[in-house]
Amino acid sequence: MSASIPSVTILPAPVVTELISFHCTTFPKARQSFPTHHHHFFQLDVLLRGRLTARIEGERPVQIGAGEGWLIPPLVGHGFEQTTGFRQASFKFRLAPACWPSAGRQWRRTRFSRPLQALLAAAEDGPVAGARGIALATLCVLEALETERRRALSMPTLDRFLQVLWPLLERIETEPKADWTVAALAAASHVSVDHFSREFRRLLGQTPRRYLLEARLRAAAAALLGEPARPIKEIAETSGYATVHAFSAAFKNALGRSPAAYRRARPAL
Repeated sequence: MSASIPSVTILPAPVVTELISFHCTTFPKARQSFPTHHHHFFQLDVLLRGRLTARIEGERPVQIGAGEGWLIPPLVGHGFEQTTGFRQASFKFRLAPACWPSAGRQWRRTRFSRPLQALLAAAEDGPVAGARGIALATLCVLEALETERRRALSMPTLDRFLQVLWPLLERIETEPKADWTVAALAAASHVSVDHFSREFRRLLGQTPRRYLLEARLRAAAAALLGEPARPIKEIAETSGYATVHAFSAAFKNALGRSPAAYRRARPAL
C-alpha cells in the first residue's frame, strides 16, 4: 500500500516582492507622538521591548506590548504615541498579489513567536539590507498572516477565479497606468462584469474600480518619492488626470495628504 501524501501549502515565490526598508530602532524614554500618515506599501512593525499606543485611522487607540506587532496594508492611516522607551523592528515592503486576499484591507495585530523575536532582537540598530532583510520580512509576514492555519493559498483548493485573478493583479501592479477597465478585466477572467465585481470585492474588500484608482495613486506616490525633481503636474498627467487639482484631490482622499505634503514628508524613509 502506498503512503499517503500530506497536504502542503504552496506559497507564492517570493512572498515579499520588494523590501523598501528594514530598520531596527531603539527609541529613548520620552513622551512623543508620531502623527497619522499613509503609505503606498505594506508596513510591519514588531515591538521587541517596551510598549506604545498604536493609532489607526477611525479606530480607538490600541496598546502594543513587547512581542507584538502590527501589519498595515497600503493606504491605511496609522501613527503611534510613546511614553516609555521601546525598541522595534520595522519593515516596509511590497507583498506578492497572491497574498493580498489573506492580508486583507484592514490592519492586524499579531503576537510573534519567541524564536522569531530572538532573530529580530539579534539585529543591530540601523538599516538591514539584502537577503537577510528579505528573509526576516518573509518570516514575519507569514507569522502575521498565520499561513500555516490558512488554506487560501493551497493550490489544489484554489477556484478558477483566483487562479485567473492573481496574474491580473500582478499585471496591474507592474503596469498601473495602463488603460485598465473593469469590463476588460472581467473579459480576461471569462466571467460577466457583475460576477467579476462581486468576487473581486469578496476577496479584496473593495470594488475593482476603487482598486484600479488606488493602484495608480500608489504608483504616483512612489514616483513622488523616487523622482523628487519631477514636477507634480507631470506625474498627474502620466497618472491619467487632466489637471493637478483633480489629481491632488484624489491623492489626498486616498493617502490623507496632498502630493506636495506627501513628497515633503518622505514616508518611505
